Amino acid sequence: MTYWLTSVPFLLLLFILPFPGTVALRLSCLAAAFAIAAFLWKKADPPPFPCKAVLTFWIGVAFVSLLFAVDLSYSLGEIKNEIGYAMMALFAFFVVSRDERRVLQGSLAIVLSIAVISTWSLWFQLHLGYWKEDAGHGGVAAFTGLLLMALPALFILWQRQRRVRPFLLLVAVLALLVGAYGLQRMLWVALGIEIGVLVMLLLFKGSMGMSCRRAMIILTATVISVALLLLVAQTTRVVVSGPEVEIQNDVRLRQWSAVMVRILDQPMTGAGFGRNAMKLGSPDLVNPGSLFWHAHNLFLNYGLAMGLPGMIALMSVFGGLLLQYWRMYRSPNQTLTVLGIAGLLLVIGVLLRNFSNDMFQRDSALLFWSMNGLLLGYGLRLSRNEDQTQK
Repeated sequence: MTYWLTSVPFLLLLFILPFPGTVALRLSCLAAAFAIAAFLWKKADPPPFPCKAVLTFWIGVAFVSLLFAVDLSYSLGEIKNEIGYAMMALFAFFVVSRDERRVLQGSLAIVLSIAVISTWSLWFQLHLGYWKEDAGHGGVAAFTGLLLMALPALFILWQRQRRVRPFLLLVAVLALLVGAYGLQRMLWVALGIEIGVLVMLLLFKGSMGMSCRRAMIILTATVISVALLLLVAQTTRVVVSGPEVEIQNDVRLRQWSAVMVRILDQPMTGAGFGRNAMKLGSPDLVNPGSLFWHAHNLFLNYGLAMGLPGMIALMSVFGGLLLQYWRMYRSPNQTLTVLGIAGLLLVIGVLLRNFSNDMFQRDSALLFWSMNGLLLGYGLRLSRNEDQTQK
């Protein structure tokens, strides 16, 4: 009973994060999860906290950016939301992720969330003929990021819970169908790369049962599918919205060079932490009448907010996480390998998603750090136990 009571805030948080309008419940679950983790700290006996150096560097650069902030109160609020809450989530899930059961339950909560959102949004699309952005299932851009982050959860359950594979296959098909309705071009590019990385990781790890023949079939099918889905998405967008959505007319491609020049003009400073850095510090770069009020690239937004130090800090954080997961993947322990692959897919998916937009905010960022806490908490415990056994 105690185990399930302490699990509720964690599982509920993972389930509700993608749903808009759940901020109060979300923060309540986060606070409860953090309090439970702090209480269980000694009993849980967690391994050393991962990536301390790069996380400290990232946090330090964010606070230094306040010295140059155009709107100090805004930047402080963004640090609270995007770093404070994120580190609470990472800490909480890292502490309580003591066994495989926690990881499987967390993965299932994420899969159930995307199953509900997919069903809900598909119902609206079939009845209205379009994606209802203000409905409770959220917008199409948010769904793209959710689907890319859900792939690692689907992979873990597929590998470790064979009896639920039919359900996982149904959820995957439903989510892909909803993604096709959404007409998000980046979804197919990022998902195709994620699947390609997954196949290659399984192939190089011979013990995972991926033969060269099977890998070639999957990769070929993925390339063909991605090309067709991209063609359909782009053609449909042009028919619906006109030639302004042609790739050569994309405002991001026209403005990114100007954003880079602005960053290099003041490489050591920015307008202060937060996605509004361009709107606050460089309003001349904002494209009137379009959605280009921020750089639509996570790293460029960091450059506008904190200069090159901010971009370097962000790259260090993602690099540190990739290194941790690569070490897990290289382990002879198959459970660690599965966790390592899931972690690599998670980081790569978030990087790809935020190359042409910046959705690394609020619910998306909290989900990312919560999943990292789940994977690293259990994975580093396994690694520690293996080291102790060898000694």
